[in-house]
Amino acid sequence: MNIIIVDDEAVFLESISLHISEYMKSRSIPCNITSTSHPMDILQNSEVYDLAFLDIQMDGIDGISLAKELRNRNRKLALFFITNYREYQDDAMDLQAFRFFDKPFDVNRLYSGLDKAMEYIDKVYIDLFLYSDGAYKQVLADDILYIERKNRKVYVHTVTDLQSNFFSEI
Repeated sequence: MNIIIVDDEAVFLESISLHISEYMKSRSIPCNITSTSHPMDILQNSEVYDLAFLDIQMDGIDGISLAKELRNRNRKLALFFITNYREYQDDAMDLQAFRFFDKPFDVNRLYSGLDKAMEYIDKVYIDLFLYSDGAYKQVLADDILYIERKNRKVYVHTVTDLQSNFFSEI
């Protein structure tokens, strides 16, 4: 699971990162947590995230605009906003934000929100394990564009791998 945390206040960035890491570890959920106080760095890479924790008012780009970009990369992204500014709550809800936390955030409410996010992710992500080149590869069902059969081979065309050869013999 890929998680991004973006906040321009170091104290909140560290605290959120620590609590999310503890949550994931206590539930044996493998994850990769990226945290940054520089939102423009996120725009310069093409990483896809499953969970995003975003401050709204930051230098360079606001959290709402950043959320739109992250949502374009993964339409099933579970978005969390953590901010002092309630006037952005409607904009956040328009993006189907999963939760909206005030600063300083309540840890129990964060964990409860993460519980709900894990339920959501378990329901919306359908993983397929396909055999290719002597190993199994995990593919999200939603990433499959189409499947074709040619010369006793099945080709699964996905969003990320335009042509992947799975199940070499039919």
